[in-house]
Amino acid sequence: MSPQPGPTNHTPATAAGQRAADTKRRADALAFLSDIEEIMQRDVPTVADEQTPRIPTSFKDPTPTPPIGDTPPVPQPGRPAMSQKATDDSVRMLSFGGTFLLVSGGVGVVMVASDYADPTVIGISGISVTVLLLAAARLMRRAKESVAAAPPHITQHYNGPVHQDHSHVTNTTKGFFTARTHIDQSR
Repeated sequence: MSPQPGPTNHTPATAAGQRAADTKRRADALAFLSDIEEIMQRDVPTVADEQTPRIPTSFKDPTPTPPIGDTPPVPQPGRPAMSQKATDDSVRMLSFGGTFLLVSGGVGVVMVASDYADPTVIGISGISVTVLLLAAARLMRRAKESVAAAPPHITQHYNGPVHQDHSHVTNTTKGFFTARTHIDQSR
């Protein structure tokens, strides 16, 4: 039985030309294998390395924060926020100031253009216009307050037997160190 050709066993060449070709091929194969070993020795990531999960370095939760929670509010640095009334008042003051500046400037330009720029007349007309504007603003505010203070009309509809209790309780406390409370109940 003859030996099978394999990586270590090879058939002997029969001619001198064939032996040189075999050694050339063998040298090329060895060079190829050494190149492959160099590539394998390099730090090349394998498929298993690429499939391992990476550790995240940051995360942003996309769910909106709830408007009500258990944590009490924390005071924020800087100027505190203004109330709605303070904001409305500041807008109102800026608006009236700008309006007064434009009206006064217009009146001044007209008086200078007509060569009748008497400082006394300008002062009196400016004060009278200011007083009229303030009076109108106060009148509007009082009208608004009186409309808001009017008691609302309440209509109640009942089905079945109803008992309404119209009792009135008056509390009176007198004294500073020895306070006495008197409660008056009337029906």
